[in-house]
Amino acid sequence: MLIHRHAQRELCSYPFFDCDIRWTPRATIIWPTICVAAGLVAGMFGIGGGIVKGPLMLEMGMQPAVSSATSAYMILFTSATAATQYFIFGALRLRYGAVMFVVGFCGTVVGQMGVSYLLKRWGRQSIIVIVIAVVIGFSCLMMGAVGTFDFIQGIRAGEYQGFHALCA
Repeated sequence: MLIHRHAQRELCSYPFFDCDIRWTPRATIIWPTICVAAGLVAGMFGIGGGIVKGPLMLEMGMQPAVSSATSAYMILFTSATAATQYFIFGALRLRYGAVMFVVGFCGTVVGQMGVSYLLKRWGRQSIIVIVIAVVIGFSCLMMGAVGTFDFIQGIRAGEYQGFHALCA
């Protein structure tokens, strides 16, 4: 369907923009395959798929604002699903969850206002790309730091740090 619609647009001399995704036969196989793989890897490692797919959408040629908004939309559903699962299994501390919701909401509002201000001031979409790169880089550093800290704490406590049986 995408290939057919894209071909019709080309026949009608549709004025494609630089940020339009060209759904060629190759692109309809490559991009969805990469997205599925990114989603699987993100699920296995416990990170949001939106974090992985944001840069991927930039690589596809999407505008940074569209990529950022789409990533945030995906993260909303991932987070809501995880929170619902924790709630159903009784593992969600409601006060803690409420505090984190308020902090996250306020952080989102402040971040959105800050990025909007920078976009208006400098008129460059690259600000969004830089913000995404900084957030992903900081997240990677923090994940590494927390993992290292937990590993060292485990060694000090005399815990086994090797592999365990899968079905144990």
